[in-house]
Amino acid sequence: MDLDTLTSQLTDRLDQVESTIRDRVPLDRFTAPDPVVRTTWPRRLGYLVAGAALGAAAAYLADPDRGRARRDDLRDRATSTGTDLMDQAAKRADYAAGEAKGMAANAANAVTPQDVPGDPKTLEAKVRSEVFGQRHDTDKVVLRVDGPGQVAVKGTVPTPVAERELLAEIADVEGVTDVRSELSVAAG
Repeated sequence: MDLDTLTSQLTDRLDQVESTIRDRVPLDRFTAPDPVVRTTWPRRLGYLVAGAALGAAAAYLADPDRGRARRDDLRDRATSTGTDLMDQAAKRADYAAGEAKGMAANAANAVTPQDVPGDPKTLEAKVRSEVFGQRHDTDKVVLRVDGPGQVAVKGTVPTPVAERELLAEIADVEGVTDVRSELSVAAG
Protein backbone atom coordinates (compact mmCIF):
# COMPACT_ATOMS: atom_id res chain seq x y z
CA MET A 1 0.00 0.00 0.00
CA ASP A 2 1.19 3.27 -0.73
CA LEU A 3 1.25 6.20 1.61
CA ASP A 4 -1.58 8.18 -0.01
CA THR A 5 -3.99 5.29 0.24
CA LEU A 6 -3.10 4.70 3.85
CA THR A 7 -3.61 8.40 4.68
CA SER A 8 -6.94 8.40 2.93
CA GLN A 9 -8.16 5.34 4.81
CA LEU A 10 -6.97 6.75 8.11
CA THR A 11 -8.74 10.04 7.44
CA ASP A 12 -11.97 8.22 6.56
CA ARG A 13 -11.76 6.15 9.72
CA LEU A 14 -11.15 9.24 11.89
CA ASP A 15 -14.17 10.96 10.32
CA GLN A 16 -16.34 7.93 11.16
CA VAL A 17 -15.13 7.88 14.77
CA GLU A 18 -15.72 11.64 15.09
CA SER A 19 -19.29 11.37 13.78
CA THR A 20 -19.97 8.47 16.15
CA ILE A 21 -18.69 10.47 19.08
CA ARG A 22 -20.79 13.54 18.09
CA ASP A 23 -23.91 11.40 17.94
CA ARG A 24 -23.31 9.88 21.38
CA VAL A 25 -21.85 12.81 23.37
CA PRO A 26 -23.12 16.43 23.10
CA LEU A 27 -20.25 18.70 22.24
CA ASP A 28 -21.49 21.69 24.27
CA ARG A 29 -20.04 19.97 27.31
CA PHE A 30 -16.60 20.41 25.88
CA THR A 31 -16.86 24.05 24.79
CA ALA A 32 -14.68 26.62 26.45
CA PRO A 33 -16.22 28.65 29.28
CA ASP A 34 -17.11 32.30 28.74
CA PRO A 35 -14.14 34.58 29.00
CA VAL A 36 -13.70 36.25 32.39
CA VAL A 37 -15.07 39.78 32.48
CA ARG A 38 -12.54 42.05 34.03
CA THR A 39 -13.45 45.13 35.98
CA THR A 40 -12.41 48.56 34.84
CA TRP A 41 -10.00 50.79 36.73
CA PRO A 42 -12.64 53.25 37.96
CA ARG A 43 -14.65 50.35 39.36
CA ARG A 44 -11.58 48.92 41.04
CA LEU A 45 -10.84 52.34 42.50
CA GLY A 46 -14.43 52.51 43.85
CA TYR A 47 -14.01 49.10 45.48
CA LEU A 48 -10.72 50.24 46.98
CA VAL A 49 -12.27 53.40 48.44
CA ALA A 50 -15.27 51.47 49.83
CA GLY A 51 -12.95 48.91 51.43
CA ALA A 52 -10.80 51.64 52.94
CA ALA A 53 -13.91 53.36 54.36
CA LEU A 54 -15.16 50.12 55.90
CA GLY A 55 -11.72 49.45 57.37
CA ALA A 56 -11.52 52.95 58.83
CA ALA A 57 -15.00 52.61 60.34
CA ALA A 58 -14.09 49.26 61.88
CA ALA A 59 -10.88 50.70 63.32
CA TYR A 60 -12.75 53.75 64.64
CA LEU A 61 -15.33 51.62 66.44
CA ALA A 62 -12.85 48.98 67.62
CA ASP A 63 -10.44 51.47 69.19
CA PRO A 64 -9.36 50.07 72.59
CA ASP A 65 -9.51 53.47 74.32
CA ARG A 66 -12.68 55.11 72.99
CA GLY A 67 -14.33 52.33 70.97
CA ARG A 68 -16.94 51.43 73.61
CA ALA A 69 -18.05 55.06 74.01
CA ARG A 70 -18.21 55.50 70.23
CA ARG A 71 -20.28 52.34 69.81
CA ASP A 72 -22.64 53.40 72.61
CA ASP A 73 -23.01 56.86 71.05
CA LEU A 74 -23.72 55.33 67.65
CA ARG A 75 -26.31 52.96 69.15
CA ASP A 76 -28.01 55.84 71.01
CA ARG A 77 -28.18 57.92 67.84
CA ALA A 78 -29.61 55.03 65.85
CA THR A 79 -32.20 54.32 68.56
CA SER A 80 -33.28 57.96 68.87
CA THR A 81 -33.43 58.36 65.10
CA GLY A 82 -35.52 55.22 64.82
CA THR A 83 -37.83 56.43 67.58
CA ASP A 84 -38.13 59.85 65.93
CA LEU A 85 -38.94 58.24 62.60
CA MET A 86 -41.57 56.01 64.22
CA ASP A 87 -43.12 59.03 65.99
CA GLN A 88 -43.23 60.98 62.74
CA ALA A 89 -44.79 58.02 60.94
CA ALA A 90 -47.41 57.64 63.68
CA LYS A 91 -48.25 61.36 63.52
CA ARG A 92 -48.58 61.23 59.75
CA ALA A 93 -50.78 58.16 59.98
CA ASP A 94 -53.02 59.85 62.58
CA TYR A 95 -53.24 62.95 60.39
CA ALA A 96 -54.14 60.88 57.32
CA ALA A 97 -56.76 58.98 59.33
CA GLY A 98 -58.27 62.26 60.51
CA GLU A 99 -58.38 63.60 56.96
CA ALA A 100 -60.04 60.40 55.78
CA LYS A 101 -62.66 60.64 58.54
CA GLY A 102 -63.33 64.27 57.63
CA MET A 103 -63.71 63.46 53.94
CA ALA A 104 -66.03 60.56 54.77
CA ALA A 105 -68.16 62.80 56.99
CA ASN A 106 -68.32 65.51 54.30
CA ALA A 107 -69.30 62.94 51.69
CA ALA A 108 -71.97 61.50 53.95
CA ASN A 109 -73.35 64.98 54.66
CA ALA A 110 -73.40 65.75 50.95
CA VAL A 111 -75.50 62.72 50.00
CA THR A 112 -77.82 62.47 53.03
CA PRO A 113 -80.53 65.04 53.70
CA GLN A 114 -80.13 67.08 56.82
CA ASP A 115 -82.30 65.96 59.68
CA VAL A 116 -85.19 68.07 60.79
CA PRO A 117 -84.30 69.58 64.17
CA GLY A 118 -86.26 67.59 66.73
CA ASP A 119 -86.21 70.34 69.32
CA PRO A 120 -88.92 73.00 68.75
CA LYS A 121 -86.80 75.63 70.50
CA THR A 122 -83.91 74.99 68.12
CA LEU A 123 -86.16 75.31 65.07
CA GLU A 124 -87.74 78.48 66.45
CA ALA A 125 -84.34 80.03 67.11
CA LYS A 126 -83.22 79.10 63.60
CA VAL A 127 -86.26 80.73 61.97
CA ARG A 128 -85.91 83.83 64.16
CA SER A 129 -82.24 84.28 63.26
CA GLU A 130 -82.50 83.51 59.54
CA VAL A 131 -85.81 85.26 58.75
CA PHE A 132 -87.00 87.56 61.51
CA GLY A 133 -83.49 88.93 62.11
CA GLN A 134 -83.26 90.03 58.45
CA ARG A 135 -86.70 91.66 58.13
CA HIS A 136 -88.02 94.89 59.65
CA ASP A 137 -91.73 94.28 59.09
CA THR A 138 -92.12 91.44 61.61
CA ASP A 139 -92.67 93.54 64.74
CA LYS A 140 -96.28 92.41 65.05
CA VAL A 141 -95.73 88.77 64.01
CA VAL A 142 -95.65 85.91 66.52
CA LEU A 143 -93.83 82.67 65.68
CA ARG A 144 -94.97 79.30 67.00
CA VAL A 145 -93.58 75.80 66.40
CA ASP A 146 -96.38 73.23 66.53
CA GLY A 147 -94.34 70.06 65.91
CA PRO A 148 -91.26 68.73 64.16
CA GLY A 149 -90.85 70.98 61.12
CA GLN A 150 -94.27 72.60 61.54
CA VAL A 151 -94.24 76.37 61.95
CA ALA A 152 -97.20 78.73 62.41
CA VAL A 153 -97.10 82.52 62.18
CA LYS A 154 -99.76 84.83 63.56
CA GLY A 155 -100.04 88.58 63.55
CA THR A 156 -100.15 91.53 61.20
CA VAL A 157 -97.97 92.40 58.18
CA PRO A 158 -98.06 95.67 56.21
CA THR A 159 -98.83 94.30 52.70
CA PRO A 160 -99.89 91.08 50.94
CA VAL A 161 -96.50 90.99 49.20
CA ALA A 162 -94.75 91.10 52.60
CA GLU A 163 -96.93 88.19 53.74
CA ARG A 164 -95.97 86.04 50.73
CA GLU A 165 -92.26 86.91 51.10
CA LEU A 166 -92.29 86.11 54.83
CA LEU A 167 -93.96 82.74 54.30
CA ALA A 168 -91.55 81.86 51.46
CA GLU A 169 -88.51 82.78 53.56
CA ILE A 170 -89.74 80.69 56.49
CA ALA A 171 -90.37 77.71 54.16
CA ASP A 172 -86.78 78.00 52.86
CA VAL A 173 -85.28 77.54 56.35
CA GLU A 174 -83.64 74.15 56.72
CA GLY A 175 -85.78 71.92 58.95
CA VAL A 176 -89.11 73.60 58.16
CA THR A 177 -91.49 71.19 56.43
CA ASP A 178 -94.82 73.00 56.80
CA VAL A 179 -95.76 76.68 57.28
CA ARG A 180 -99.25 77.65 58.46
CA SER A 181 -100.26 81.28 58.15
CA GLU A 182 -102.62 83.06 60.50
CA LEU A 183 -101.43 86.47 59.27
CA SER A 184 -103.60 89.44 58.46
CA VAL A 185 -102.74 92.46 56.32
CA ALA A 186 -102.80 95.80 58.10
CA ALA A 187 -105.53 98.14 56.96
CA GLY A 188 -103.96 100.83 54.90
